[in-house]
Amino acid sequence: MNTLLQNSYSIIGNLSREVDSNRMRCKSLNQSILDCKDECLSCRLKKELNFLEKRRIEILKIAECIKDLTKN
Repeated sequence: MNTLLQNSYSIIGNLSREVDSNRMRCKSLNQSILDCKDECLSCRLKKELNFLEKRRIEILKIAECIKDLTKN
């Protein structure tokens, strides 16, 4: 049980760090998109932003599963 609890804290910690990292990257990407004059670069930045949004949704689903598991 103790190992399971430690693994849960590790997973939650990793997800929290990833969310923080993604939040900062999205902020940077949004600013870069606003400042960008190159259409090709702008497209790549938007694709990366879209990828990070999909990952944010995945992390939210994982968090909801963990929340549901801890209710029992």
